[in-house]
Amino acid sequence: EAAEVAEAASCLAEDLCSSEDDGFEDLVHEDNCVLVSGDESPLLAALSVGGSTSGGAATDATDGPSIHLTVKSSAGDTLELLVAPTITGAELKRKVAASWEIPPSCQSLMVGAWVMGESDSLCVFCRPGATASTALVLISLDIVLQDLRKDQTLNKRVNALAVLGRLNNRGNDQAVAAVCDCLCDTEEDVRHQALRALHSLAAPGDTRAVTVVCSQLVRAEPAHRVTAIRVLCNVADVGCERALVALCARLEDISVDVRREAVQALGKIATKGDECNVRRICVMEAYARLAALDALRKVALRGDEYAIRCVSSRLEDPVADVR
Repeated sequence: EAAEVAEAASCLAEDLCSSEDDGFEDLVHEDNCVLVSGDESPLLAALSVGGSTSGGAATDATDGPSIHLTVKSSAGDTLELLVAPTITGAELKRKVAASWEIPPSCQSLMVGAWVMGESDSLCVFCRPGATASTALVLISLDIVLQDLRKDQTLNKRVNALAVLGRLNNRGNDQAVAAVCDCLCDTEEDVRHQALRALHSLAAPGDTRAVTVVCSQLVRAEPAHRVTAIRVLCNVADVGCERALVALCARLEDISVDVRREAVQALGKIATKGDECNVRRICVMEAYARLAALDALRKVALRGDEYAIRCVSSRLEDPVADVR
């Protein structure tokens, strides 16, 4: 019986070593066991013929009803899953994608010290009869960033930007730089999707992001300018002079929607008590009065006489919501 187990172990080791991406290249035969140079292999107990593990125990992990898998991300998030021992890397990535919105193409799965390949089964990385295991999800942007190159199709570039936006990997300098470059793309769809992605990726106070978003406020499409203002609110710090100058210029925009969005943004970015911006907000026309009143509440200091006079004049406004 021991000889049969040893032969089975030898065949399994050869199969594992023949795979290009299963991470078992270091497997070697020694004394009828399968060893991994460095850390101990999780297969050692199952394949050893000299220990207490019986030949049938090696199949427990495969035939077991389920494994409680704890999936952890590099950001510290945790996902608890009850999965079949035979679940593959590709299937597990789809489960992670459904819960965390991390596309499978961006995931690398680590079980112990091994990378779980697309076709690898979880049970291969577990001890026989194991009912619990842990996996780590690492995010790789390489494939997505390659799709942002200008020699790629329009759909590929737009889809790659959508993926980056869903990752919400805020503060990743490589991703932010790639998305900022896309704001200079000749295609409107790419520029618009890049703004959306930047909203999720750029950390507050990112000076490069603030600069490129401000440059988008002069684009021809009003909808694009509105989106740019919303993104600016997310990436600019309170009191950011560059952002304030750009927003004040939009208070006279030809588009009503842009003017309304700009005055709302001033309420979020302008420093409390900024007299210059208080006066700018006070003179907003009828269709932006509601937004202006809300902005004044955030920017004007209590007791500001100029702001009080402007607000008091709205008590007889013909529009009930304004009153």
